Amino acid sequence: MSKIGRYRKLLQNAIETANKYGFVITLEEVIDRYSEPHRHWHTTDHLYDILYGLKELFDEKKINDREYNILLIAAIFHDIIYDPKRQDNEEKSIDYMMNSYDESNKTVSSWRKEEDIKQIKEIILNTKNHDSKEGLSKKFNKLDSWILDSQFIEMLDWENKIYKEFKWAGWKKYKKARIEFLLRSIKDHTHNVINIKNLIDYINKKTPKIGVCYYEIDKLPPKDEYVENIDKISNLFDTIIILIVYNPDNYSKSTIKEYGVLSRDNDFLTLRESNVIEYFSHLNGNVTLIKELKYMNKYHINKEFEDIRTIFI
Repeated sequence: MSKIGRYRKLLQNAIETANKYGFVITLEEVIDRYSEPHRHWHTTDHLYDILYGLKELFDEKKINDREYNILLIAAIFHDIIYDPKRQDNEEKSIDYMMNSYDESNKTVSSWRKEEDIKQIKEIILNTKNHDSKEGLSKKFNKLDSWILDSQFIEMLDWENKIYKEFKWAGWKKYKKARIEFLLRSIKDHTHNVINIKNLIDYINKKTPKIGVCYYEIDKLPPKDEYVENIDKISNLFDTIIILIVYNPDNYSKSTIKEYGVLSRDNDFLTLRESNVIEYFSHLNGNVTLIKELKYMNKYHINKEFEDIRTIFI
């Protein structure tokens, strides 16, 4: 069985456990939740890592059957609701969990309903700050924040994905909050202080890479090609801005709406052609203009962007 197959089986087993204890949820439902387009780190891969870590704890007899089942259910629901713009994801995840609970669906007798559900809620709530120093919450938090104990190359991948989730906040605000978080984390991860400090240094020196996908409204590619282009460049830049340029004669509200929906969680902007150069002059970061050559019109040829790095797809 492949690694992905093993991980998927771990998730299926966890969901079957949750079902036995009265939580009505399906594999497809969990995967859909953890695959939302605004997620880059808090995805099924993150969930798989936690489930794998729990299996190791159980196999090594560091947790008993009851503790394992409690932790499995907490894992499934701990990020079931995740919106980086909200401060109450943990509370909303608990609400989602309790809305799925159906006493009549329970098929096990070893369930201490009030006590065990209370513990699951505490585990999920404690992932907000990872500050629990005891019990199952401590074990779960260690798995939830395993990346802070990892090598720098893995931490760099984590950092780039977290930034994509929080890029809406703007680089200055994100940078300040991110460094403050990493500095607070050092006290609980002193054995990995060198890698954490290296990551802080990386963030301090970083200039975000911005890719601006430039399209003229009357020369937009077919929708499937448009989505393919976005997917193709998604890992090349910290931020992708979809820019659709129009003039008063070819503005189409319906076209803009249709392509805006297809732009995933990327920034989507429409500008009059007369305002494009001024817009670029105010962008902060390492900017690359991305054009699709076969759909270029006569206006805004390269000379108008001679000071901006341009690539063609």
